Amino acid sequence: MCIIEFIGAPYSGKSYFEKKLLESGVFQNNTIHNYRNFFFCNLSLVTKLNIIEKNLLKIFCNKKREEAKSYYVPSKKKKSFFKRRIQNIINSIIFNHQILYRKENIEFCKLIDDFFISLDSNDINFQNLDRWLKELFASHYVYKNLDFKKKIIMDSEGFIHRLTSFLALNYDNKFLENYLEFCPKPNVLILVNEQLEVIKKRIKDSRNIEEKIKYKDNIEDLFNYSFKIFEKMPDVSTKKFIINSKNFSSEKVKIADYINNNFL
Repeated sequence: MCIIEFIGAPYSGKSYFEKKLLESGVFQNNTIHNYRNFFFCNLSLVTKLNIIEKNLLKIFCNKKREEAKSYYVPSKKKKSFFKRRIQNIINSIIFNHQILYRKENIEFCKLIDDFFISLDSNDINFQNLDRWLKELFASHYVYKNLDFKKKIIMDSEGFIHRLTSFLALNYDNKFLENYLEFCPKPNVLILVNEQLEVIKKRIKDSRNIEEKIKYKDNIEDLFNYSFKIFEKMPDVSTKKFIINSKNFSSEKVKIADYINNNFL
């Protein structure tokens, strides 16, 4: 099994290149999930579930990433009792399995908890990051308890990318180094190396007013954080690639060759 993660500034094209790599056919003989779907599709192989849980996970396993995320994104509209009930069941399953991950990764989780102490728990950025990490923890617990030769996790929002969210809340170089020491390492890390001016233009042209405001004053910091994390990521545990629109055609072949020769 193999984990591929992407890192890069917002609007650099992480999700785009993840999709292009999937569509390229280089992994056509493999089953590919993101972290979220890997959890939904494989939890029943490591945990005993009741019939309701099994059917709910089967539904979420077959959902596209965007559809699955809609159950977790806060909305001003009041959800129906049925949707709230589904969300509560799924959240409970995720919570219980992230607890199991925590028991096996005490140092890393203590680092996260100590960081969170200084934050306002009512802040939406805190709540989002806390939710994302619970999902990653739960999924990685399932991953560590399975051994599938032909399965790949490929995600543009994995453990390494989430580090930029921590640094955006409170930059601490020691925390950065400790996080990279204790966090789960992907087998492959891909930096999407888009020019800062291009990223700024994409944000400017975006119709998403909320994200325009969100990234107005910190996009350059997020851009620099991504490069710093990529540089500090140990080469011993992770193979690193840099891609952009100019070299993608050649680099995707190198990425596929490396994974096929080392993990599949």
